[in-house]
Amino acid sequence: MAIVTAAACIQGAIGFGMALIAAPILVFIEPALVPGPLVASAFVLVVCVAIRDRSHVNFSTVRFSMIGNAFGAFAGASVLAMLDPRGFGILFGSLVLFAVGLSAVGVHVAVTRSSALAAGLLGGFMSATAAIGGPPMALVYQHAGAARFRGTLSVYFIFSTCVTVSALVWVGAFGWDDLPYVAILVPGQVLGFALSSPMTRWLAGTSIRPFILGLSAAAAVVLLVRVGLG
Repeated sequence: MAIVTAAACIQGAIGFGMALIAAPILVFIEPALVPGPLVASAFVLVVCVAIRDRSHVNFSTVRFSMIGNAFGAFAGASVLAMLDPRGFGILFGSLVLFAVGLSAVGVHVAVTRSSALAAGLLGGFMSATAAIGGPPMALVYQHAGAARFRGTLSVYFIFSTCVTVSALVWVGAFGWDDLPYVAILVPGQVLGFALSSPMTRWLAGTSIRPFILGLSAAAAVVLLVRVGLG
């Protein structure tokens, strides 16, 4: 609960990173907590953040990210059974690090319908094949204000969480037996959200871009390490 609380607090304040922080630790405590219960319990967090920052959501572009996510997730799930997921892990981890490097030196990707669609498509594909899908969206929206970033990504995560859980149910990786594990994690999600609210006021006048780039790079490294150990 302490781990999930800390991770949820960070995502509630910044906009993403909960699974990246919590999953590698929880899997050593109880493997059954990851990925299904952790993803399902995060639905509570992203709904709370989306409601809190609803006035800042960029609905004009995020709906295209949702469309991309659906196609990407199902495409990823379809090819996962036929191709080696380690190859995807290496490819996506390298691409995310490359994108972080470009962003760090000043390359800017405008938030358009096309870039939002592409980010959702890549994020959905990455989520289905490598279990890390947040960085593409985070990198596209990195220049948005803190509240817009949190609100927009949370609305996207509401949709992507439903897609991910549905995919897990479809392949038999999540079911009724997992609900007690979800119940264990939900209080941490709620408490983390509550603790994040004071932090959002501090971040209101601060650029969250360094946090976004740092977490995206960390996600890529975790992915590459996981592939190497696997």
